[in-house]
Amino acid sequence: MRVCIIGAGVSALVTAKELMAKNIDVKMFDKRSKLGGLWNFDPKLSTVSDHTVLSTSISFIQFSDFPEMDALGEGYFPHYKVYLRYLEKYVATHNLLPHISFNHEAIKTEQKGDQWEVSFLHNKKIHIETFDYVVVCTGLNHEPSLPTFEGEENFKGLNIHSSLLESTESLRDKRVLIVGGGESAADLAHAALPYAKKLYMSFRKGNIISMSKGPKQRPADHGSFRSKVWLPKIFLHDLHHCCIPNVRDQYSAFRTFYVVLSLPLLLLTFSFKKFGQEFLTLFDKKMWTALFSPPKRYGPASGLKLSEACEELTKEPTECKIELKKRFDKLRQLFSWYSGNLGSTQPFTKSSAFFHDIARGKITVKPNIKQYDATTIVFEDGSTEEIDVVVLCTGFRLQVPFLDDQELDGRKMYKNTFLPNKPNMAFLGLVRGSIGATPPVPEMQARWLAGILSKRLKMPDLDTMKAVIKKDAEIYNRVRPNHAERLTFLVDYHALMDELAGVIGCKPQLSELIFQPKVLYKVLFGPMTCCQYRLHGPDANPEAAMKALDNTPSPLLFRVVQGVVLYAFMKPVFVVLTKLGFEKFKPVL
Repeated sequence: MRVCIIGAGVSALVTAKELMAKNIDVKMFDKRSKLGGLWNFDPKLSTVSDHTVLSTSISFIQFSDFPEMDALGEGYFPHYKVYLRYLEKYVATHNLLPHISFNHEAIKTEQKGDQWEVSFLHNKKIHIETFDYVVVCTGLNHEPSLPTFEGEENFKGLNIHSSLLESTESLRDKRVLIVGGGESAADLAHAALPYAKKLYMSFRKGNIISMSKGPKQRPADHGSFRSKVWLPKIFLHDLHHCCIPNVRDQYSAFRTFYVVLSLPLLLLTFSFKKFGQEFLTLFDKKMWTALFSPPKRYGPASGLKLSEACEELTKEPTECKIELKKRFDKLRQLFSWYSGNLGSTQPFTKSSAFFHDIARGKITVKPNIKQYDATTIVFEDGSTEEIDVVVLCTGFRLQVPFLDDQELDGRKMYKNTFLPNKPNMAFLGLVRGSIGATPPVPEMQARWLAGILSKRLKMPDLDTMKAVIKKDAEIYNRVRPNHAERLTFLVDYHALMDELAGVIGCKPQLSELIFQPKVLYKVLFGPMTCCQYRLHGPDANPEAAMKALDNTPSPLLFRVVQGVVLYAFMKPVFVVLTKLGFEKFKPVL
């Protein structure tokens, strides 16, 4: 079998490696001149910027059987060049470079019977090659998504997408408006602040803002562990927004039960301070009335309400560290509340430095744009601001120009990987998880695809695929009402990884780890990284998995307590309630 892989970024490299391990002939083609895709900085193309650092820890971003990031040093969140060196080492280890043709742009794919003819542009000439299978690994970030506003043609300032902005230096002494609330907007706002004369951020709604580091300066994503992420979305939301310090103004029955169950363990582990804090909450009347009233978990998806609340919070300037910390925590609550949805159903923004700038009054929060005038922007609340530069951090449209159906929609694909009407073609790496890194997902997809192409695994029939696609799309539209039309490839990272691992047969077998208590301890209470899927099953690599687990610090005590309460006490109850017909309690894992 001859397979064409379009792209030479993360998804393409891991796909080639997994297919080659099954003795499948692969060729990669990339329009760029270097490997790495978006991770190889190019000022003329959509890539990382020169100051980009990882927003996901190395524990999550490395591949399951190649735990070499620690050897490269520079901590959990290194500069992108460190990750690029990791990819280059991966390529060298698996001898992938001879299989890559650079400066080859795919311009057309045409099905010819059971094969595909792929046309490439190279050195201004077109040539065609025939393959048995095509794997599209071109990623998400190519065609800027540009919203339109009334009167923008009359604007005399600069109106530009963030991917085309040369540098933050170019914003010096300018009155700048940044539109959007994702990671590019958050990073750009903080980076541009020293240069801009005045800086504003415009939001359609709130967002979930996470911090890259958590307790003890550990990566925040290390708090994403197997004994916790089995929780259904609404209860995972309750855990994150009701049961953590500094976020105590939301109440739910889940919180009450969780506190009561955790108290004995806190005593047994001599966590007397935490025990005292939790015990005192039991004297709060709202803790008990929450048992009999439905919780309100979020407010309206409103940039207007958000801007009003932020203006009230920051109307008095301050440099007091205690007050700034209070404002920071309050801003996280406000952005979450006015996101208009459960925190566990939307993408996280893992850059929180701009919150400090808002808290200090250095960045002004504005609602959505109503219209442009010649030199001013009119906002939804009727206010106006003189603006020199509008930077649109509004994401990208997923377009694949070499396909007949150029714009893809994850709701029309089988598990974000296959289109029913395109046999012998797969799409890897198009997904975006609300937490966790992107690279492990295409790796799991690649392992699935390798199993299919090597005949070990079978694809479902067409009717089954269509039924699953329809059901998944209905769920997607229901749980992500504010993102469904704009971001169609959002996934629940842990649920998808575990689901695909179940199909492949590589889920960690907890019962087999009983006689390896140290391993079981880290699998249950440590970060749920992809190395867990190399412990058992096809293509297992226990040595690599153990190395990755050993490189991960031991779980913090309070997370072990949390995990025991959730996994040992609450999960059995949830399983029983599910069997009794209460579907909302059905565990995700």
